[in-house]
Order: sequence, then structure tokens, then C-alpha cells
Amino acid sequence: MSVQTVVLKGVKTFFTIKPKRNPLISKRRAVYGAIAVVATQATDFTSTVIGISQAGATEGNFLMASVMGSYGFLGFFAVKALGALFLSWYTYQRKYAPWVVAGIYGAVTIWNSVAITLNLLAS
Repeated sequence: MSVQTVVLKGVKTFFTIKPKRNPLISKRRAVYGAIAVVATQATDFTSTVIGISQAGATEGNFLMASVMGSYGFLGFFAVKALGALFLSWYTYQRKYAPWVVAGIYGAVTIWNSVAITLNLLAS
């Protein structure tokens, strides 16, 4: 099986309408995955709020910027909370999905932290 086939199969498996749960994954691991997803959503929210309110950063995601422009940080929080709940449900009892999502949002948090630090050092 070629690398391209494996990657394509992985992408198709990850982005399905109805997630396929793996009953062999323990409830403990599934809960840890859900906690990781929620925690990284929370760190993304927190670092974004700190970056915008204290370091003069701007939101890079135009959809989130639109939400914040219309509803402020409370609207942003609502979207992040709903996103965290959805992603936790979607990735629950899937082998790699919660860790991929947590890794992506962990990277976003690191990016936000670097931007905060650079903005604060520049001022």
C-alpha cells in the first residue's frame, strides 16, 4: 500500500459525517482524549483573549474575528465552548482523532503565545 493511499484513507476516515467509534478503546483513554480537546480549546481561547486585550494582537481567523466584532469575547467564548463540546463528541472513542485535534489547537496556542511575547517585547 502506497503512502498516498494510506494518507487518503486516513483523511477519509477522520473526516466522516458519522464518526466510527472504536469499542476497543477504553473509556479512560476516550475521556482523556475529550479532556485534551477541551483543554486545548480553553488554552486557545485564553491565549487569544490575552493577545487581543493586552498585547495588541488581532484574530487571524476571519470567522472568529467576525464573531468577536459582533458579540465580543462572550460570543467568542460561546463558539469555542460549543466547538469544544462538538469536537469532544466527534472524536470520542476514536484512536487518533482527539490527539490530532488537541495537537492542532496546542500548536495554535503556542503560536498565540509566541505572538503575545513578540508583541509585548516590541512595545
